[in-house]
Amino acid sequence: MLNFNRLKYLDKNVFNNLFNLKMLDLSYNFLEYIQNDLFKHTKNLFILYLNNNSIKYIQNEALKNLNYLKNFYFQNNPLDELNFEIFNGLEKINQIILPVNIKFD
Repeated sequence: MLNFNRLKYLDKNVFNNLFNLKMLDLSYNFLEYIQNDLFKHTKNLFILYLNNNSIKYIQNEALKNLNYLKNFYFQNNPLDELNFEIFNGLEKINQIILPVNIKFD
């Protein structure tokens, strides 16, 4: 759990060698963007909490390797536009919670 830690930035290698990580809670931080390859080594992740941050941008392939992701929580972020292709390949996804004002490209 990394929630409530005032994180502003995550290096793309921060989750290296966490292949068996099932749940990641990054909520209630100050993250501003999610870059490609951030979750490259967390392929077995089931649940991802990014809610209540300051995320304004998610790169198009940021969720690319999350083949087992079932729940994605992203509410309460200032992101107002999102490319729907970001969810391509998430075949196991059951629940996506986004900000209410979001527009899709």
